[in-house]
Amino acid sequence: MKKQLTAVLCMFISICQAQTLEVSYLEKSNASFDLNISEELDASNLPPGIGGMVQAMLEEELQKEKDGREYILQSFNGESIYQRKENEKNTNPQLTISSNEGVSVFYRSFEDKKTIAQANILSKPFLIHEDEVSFNWQINNETEQIGEYKCKKATSNVEDSLTVWFTSEVPINAGPKHYCGLPGLIVKVVTKSQTITTKNVKISHDDINIEKPTKGKEVSREKYNKILAKKNNLKEFDGEDNAIKIKIIK
Repeated sequence: MKKQLTAVLCMFISICQAQTLEVSYLEKSNASFDLNISEELDASNLPPGIGGMVQAMLEEELQKEKDGREYILQSFNGESIYQRKENEKNTNPQLTISSNEGVSVFYRSFEDKKTIAQANILSKPFLIHEDEVSFNWQINNETEQIGEYKCKKATSNVEDSLTVWFTSEVPINAGPKHYCGLPGLIVKVVTKSQTITTKNVKISHDDINIEKPTKGKEVSREKYNKILAKKNNLKEFDGEDNAIKIKIIK
């Protein structure tokens, strides 16, 4: 079975290199959030009226996490890049709420099986160079119709509570973030912290330019996790970097 899957993936890589793929995904948080930060605001000694503005901005940020943020996957000529559709700007110049933004750009080389993740900690960018993750997918016979595609279910114990749905109707070995390695496009990802679902799939023969992320300090995954844990005042870090951590900058 493993040899057959490898052979199929090699065939799909050649297909992927000959076509241009563009997929929009919606990332939604599965976490519940506590909006009561009155004690933190009282301790921050903010000027009168600012506390209410902070609370309102925090509620807006958390609502975006619940409603979902849109990301775009582009794949062409043996490379792919996954990134947020547009950068959000602070609409209040008098106040900045800096949050732990997690991975904002994810680049993958199909042939080299290398990846580069551009991750942000309190708006400071880092570049994490790694080998492509081997998920050792377990494919079962369960199917589900997601949008216009008939999909199969696959699970992996590489990450906690990881389930994906992929479709061989789009025979391209690709998916959101670092998720890949299946005989077809991954259209849905469910983890303990979030759900990622496709909104639109476009395949063409138009050439596009995919650029590796270059902005940020190069670090290993271990080093990045240590920096993140220190910023969040955690003794250890479990690898989930998309929770909101608020820091008020006066």
